[in-house]
Amino acid sequence: MAPLVTVIVPAYNYGHLISQTIGNVQNQTYEEWECIVVDDGSTDHTKALVSEYANRDPRIRYICQTNQKQAAAKNNGIRNSLGKYIQFLDADDLIESEKLARQVEYLESHDAVDIAYGQVRYFHDGSPRQRLYSMFPENAEWMPKLSGTGAALLHFLKSENMMAVNCPLLRKSVFERVGLFDENLSPLEDWEMWIRAAAGGQYFQFVDRPGCLALVRVHETSSSRDKFSMCAARVLVRRKLERFLTPQFLPYVDRSVRASAEVHFAIEALADHRRLAAMWKLLRAGFFEPRLKSRAKWLALCAAASFTNDRHVRKYAKSPWTKRVRSLHPTERSESYGLSLLSK
Repeated sequence: MAPLVTVIVPAYNYGHLISQTIGNVQNQTYEEWECIVVDDGSTDHTKALVSEYANRDPRIRYICQTNQKQAAAKNNGIRNSLGKYIQFLDADDLIESEKLARQVEYLESHDAVDIAYGQVRYFHDGSPRQRLYSMFPENAEWMPKLSGTGAALLHFLKSENMMAVNCPLLRKSVFERVGLFDENLSPLEDWEMWIRAAAGGQYFQFVDRPGCLALVRVHETSSSRDKFSMCAARVLVRRKLERFLTPQFLPYVDRSVRASAEVHFAIEALADHRRLAAMWKLLRAGFFEPRLKSRAKWLALCAAASFTNDRHVRKYAKSPWTKRVRSLHPTERSESYGLSLLSK
């Protein structure tokens, strides 16, 4: 028999999209799958829709839980999964039709590989044929396409996530070895999982095959659009990174990266008109920053945050240390976007 794949779909009030997601799984060329939709306490018609699909297709299962966010929903799906392999698929996203077939084939023939992953593309809601490299206006490709384990991945993962959550197909044994998702780190629990998996010796392989793209929908209610929550989670991920890594990996944890995470948080706090929170985060950035000039910059921006806006702090945070920091002045707030690290 072909190995079973468990597709785990966390869903919260996505009744307007869940039919597309389930239909996308049903259209996979690989047919040995089960799809577990974990309803995270939805108040819309998600339950009724998924139940209809489950009545027609026994491979589809419905699980309901009280609202605990995506990490808990994923863990619930893993605990109830029967498959040898796990595919995560957020309720608003899709995967190309060959993804399961090609990645199962690869993992079946490469026993040393624990996680096989491909590329990601983005599409705006209502334009499913779009294939953008990112959700931001510059449309730049961002994935590093790394293979290996340990230091080979941690050098990148200390700063950024390396893939979208629907990119990989994983052996279920990965979770048996390194544990489940940290439920306190939504919406970046997958980034922390890849860090833990790499540090725990799990082997990642980038496999570029046609028909295997992970497709991420860009829309206003996407969790990745909540910049403040994303920045808060980034700080928590880096704090945990410092705690659990063994001494051989600690050199890859850079205090200046931790400082940059605090500055990101400060910028989003200013954009949300939370000046005291912004000043506190910039003060913390000054504490973590090992370089004297950058430390001085973060402390100067801390003082300036009492009267300036997020656009000016973002501008000066990205520039080298300069006396122009003194010229910061309040202007109208501008929209900010993007979560890439500030230039160092």
